[in-house]
Amino acid sequence: MIYFIFAVVFSFQTFAKDNSFSVMTYNVENLFDAKDDADRDDETYLPLSEKHSSQHKKKCKRQSGFKFRKDCFQLDWNQSVIDAKMKNLSTVILSAEPGRGPDILILVEVENISILNEFNDRFLKAAGYKTVQLIEGEDARGIDLAILSRFELAGKSELVPLNIEDEYTNKKKKTRGVLRVPLRIDKNLNLTMFAVHLPSQGSSTMMRSQGLKSLNAILKKESNPWIVGGDFNIIEKEDKEFNLIENNLESIGEVAHKIGCKECDGTHKYKNKWSFLDLLVFDQRLKKSGIIVDRGSIKVVKHPQMMGKKDKPKRFLPDKGQGASDHFPLYSRLFVQKKQTRDFAL
Repeated sequence: MIYFIFAVVFSFQTFAKDNSFSVMTYNVENLFDAKDDADRDDETYLPLSEKHSSQHKKKCKRQSGFKFRKDCFQLDWNQSVIDAKMKNLSTVILSAEPGRGPDILILVEVENISILNEFNDRFLKAAGYKTVQLIEGEDARGIDLAILSRFELAGKSELVPLNIEDEYTNKKKKTRGVLRVPLRIDKNLNLTMFAVHLPSQGSSTMMRSQGLKSLNAILKKESNPWIVGGDFNIIEKEDKEFNLIENNLESIGEVAHKIGCKECDGTHKYKNKWSFLDLLVFDQRLKKSGIIVDRGSIKVVKHPQMMGKKDKPKRFLPDKGQGASDHFPLYSRLFVQKKQTRDFAL
């Protein structure tokens, strides 16, 4: 008698949390060099020794607001002051993960690639950022967006314009674009990072709404899974009234402080009221790509170096070398899950 043995193989796929990475967004509030750029309104951030000309004084008189004019005339923005600011900022950044900082860092309000490279080379060495990206935009003051990462580029970075029109002239407004940086998380997984800095509260709600709608369209076209972060300049009262975040961001992604950080007050405090001006938004498709947001890790990064009265962010004081920025950073960790195949023969 002949017996036939059939081998039936069942293949089970499981997922394991065997890898992770972190991301943080931080508005570093006017990280300028001490050089005068002819095509930018950066005359405030110059050494006092270069502020005596009649041309400089004429520019300062055009500044709106007493404090801005005073700083334009009197602020001594020299190299030692810049070093103090960068040292304090780096103390904050590296504290996110003691001694090394986040794997991916979004910075808002950086003047140019020169000051960014100086900051990275001299003060962020411990972080080991191999990817350092900044593309200059059309902001009149010259403040730009930057992304630094321990991951390598997975393509070319670009500055994508936002479609924002002036509410009075209906003409396209020169504003900060969206920095798009594709990163290679591992050999089979690319992730696109977007950095954003929407118009300030000095502009109308309509302009921020336009910016969000334009950003929404950009994100929907992105082929890779994405994470977007930056300063959205939306105060809590405004968001409650117009549902800006819900209508434009929560329809396509998860907003960090809405899914975690429940005990957090916000990243910015103005007139004794907290708001999450700074956001991290995670693409709904991340999970399908094997990337899971660790909701319990989401936090507002606070450090004694940047804590002021009533626990608000302590902005940098050039004459004392104290403080760092008027914003707190927002941080999250994510897990990368890899498929594991187990075969069982019967």
